[in-house]
Amino acid sequence: MNTKDFNRMLQIMSELDTLIKKYEDKYVNMDEFNIEEAEPIYIPNDVYNEICTDLDIKHIELLGVS
Repeated sequence: MNTKDFNRMLQIMSELDTLIKKYEDKYVNMDEFNIEEAEPIYIPNDVYNEICTDLDIKHIELLGVS
């Protein structure tokens, strides 16, 4: 990966973090993270669409953090 690609990836991840923080109070219950079997976080449609646009893809097949 070259520097330009890395910086673009970092920019996208930063934008994603900003969007998630924008919606976390509305959609994310932090108590869910304190249990063993937490439910997935819902990503609102407008955030999903912006992620797809930024990544220049039509859909996300798998999105997860472990």
